[in-house]
Amino acid sequence: MLVNAMHMHCGRVKGVTLVELMVTLAVLAVLMMVAAPGFSSVMKRQRVNGAATQLRADLAYARAEAVSRGSFVSICASSTGQSCSKSQDYSTGWIVYSYRVGSAGADQEYDASKSSDGFQLLRATDAPAGVSVHAADGNVISYGQQGQIKRDLAGGGYDFLVCSFPPGTERPENSSYVPGSDLRISGSGILILSSMKADATCD
Repeated sequence: MLVNAMHMHCGRVKGVTLVELMVTLAVLAVLMMVAAPGFSSVMKRQRVNGAATQLRADLAYARAEAVSRGSFVSICASSTGQSCSKSQDYSTGWIVYSYRVGSAGADQEYDASKSSDGFQLLRATDAPAGVSVHAADGNVISYGQQGQIKRDLAGGGYDFLVCSFPPGTERPENSSYVPGSDLRISGSGILILSSMKADATCD
């Protein structure tokens, strides 16, 4: 009797039918299609925020080093990590370097051969993936011994625009879903990071 009862109980156990499996997979496919655009936007925002945060950290570092060293410390776009590219496009990366305060003045391009003038490479940052970083111009940005910017700034500040620019797209993106970041340096060297206006372009 016990064996027959167990056999009857086991006979009533059912697995997942093919129809149920297909319905489940269809529901999962729909959910993934709905969630994919949102997930993509999240990843793009993270890349923009990461690049803007890294640039702000390097600018703050440059300012602090200028004060502590009592020298000029500059930052410029660089595609090699060893020289200035004279470009507004910081998407290729950038370098931070110091040199002595002298008759040549600030805003000098990095030159490793001029070690006698105190040129020293302090930091090299690689190109951020999937992001456009555009500066107001292609000139070197320099901090003086008091942490101030060593140039006249039109409009009271100098801007870096950081926007999503995934491979295969035609233009950097600034939208309500993936807003770009505006990193502004005031004449005194203060850094202000804010979201770009919805109608602003990234270059």
